[in-house]
Amino acid sequence: MLTNDFDLAAAGSRLREERERLCLTQALFAGKVGVNRMTQVNYESGKRSPDVVYLAAAYGAGVDVGYVITGKRSAAPDFYRMSTVFLLASIERRTGFAEDVLSFVIEAVADAAAAEWMAGAREMPENQGEGEDIAVWLPISDLNSLVAALDENARLLRDIFAVVHAALAFNPSLRLAGGKRLAAVLMLFRAFRTSGEVDREVVENALKLAAP
Repeated sequence: MLTNDFDLAAAGSRLREERERLCLTQALFAGKVGVNRMTQVNYESGKRSPDVVYLAAAYGAGVDVGYVITGKRSAAPDFYRMSTVFLLASIERRTGFAEDVLSFVIEAVADAAAAEWMAGAREMPENQGEGEDIAVWLPISDLNSLVAALDENARLLRDIFAVVHAALAFNPSLRLAGGKRLAAVLMLFRAFRTSGEVDREVVENALKLAAP
């Protein structure tokens, strides 16, 4: 927790500024960092102080935590992330696919790639300009299912990603690599496609079964 003499109102204002820089609503950002929307509102208004777990999650979501706390930028702007946000927003306008869902899809693929690399199962290509087929990191069947789900009900897919992310954040004992997490999301999408609504209890039970 931050100390009592800390200017929570100023920090909250900077937190809101960072969230808006990432082009995320309060609800979407709250889902990404594992809190509810009212908690996010309280942090941004300075009514409550964020804890270390929240700040770590915010950092992972792209927030300049050093700036939020001190008012000083800790590094140069992340132009790659900013460009990605602007590009996804453009894709949303042109295709109708939700920008926030697309960002979750990119994160899922990146997580799978990172898990493979950290496990020593893959090596990064020497010439990154050439890149690799995305199927190297995920089964092509999962990729096809992901695109189909995105096309069928992008909002439901987004909601499932958000609930899964929150469930994993609140249950440290649950550990799912990117590939397994995506497989779980696709399974849950098939389970919820008829109702169009996400059942949090079903999500948590499914994650427990999928976790090693």
